Amino acid sequence: VPLWGISQGFQPAAGTNYGAKDYDRVKKLTKVFIIAATLLSLVFYIPVELFPEKILSMFLTTPGIAASGATNFRIMFSFMIAVTLFQSLGKANKATWLVLFRQIILFIPLCVILPMIGGMGIRGVWLAIALTDAILVIITISMMLYEFGKMPATSSVKR
Repeated sequence: VPLWGISQGFQPAAGTNYGAKDYDRVKKLTKVFIIAATLLSLVFYIPVELFPEKILSMFLTTPGIAASGATNFRIMFSFMIAVTLFQSLGKANKATWLVLFRQIILFIPLCVILPMIGGMGIRGVWLAIALTDAILVIITISMMLYEFGKMPATSSVKR
């Protein structure tokens, strides 16, 4: 929820500056918001990595289930802000493709294939989440760099 709040604050800031053709500020805002989202994520990520069973036991009352899910819970934890960037820039098509890649194009096939490889079973489904996110990070960074590359080197806004 806090990361969603960050993205909701980022969207109008990036969109307004993009509309004003202040591309330098869009790039700076993106960098600041990615750093802020990463730091905030670490506040949640570090405890999940260090104490997954304790975190899960806050939500699950059966100790055995929390213990068996601890490793899988570590694999699942991730975040995304690029969708909001593309929405802010009026590039909803790119944002839609990122969501489709994450939810359908990558995730579903990996959930079907990975459990059958090497007897991974349910662990393959959890691994599909992490692998999907890893692939999506590469795609997202490539798309963002491409978009930033298309922006003029300097802003048209005089300060």
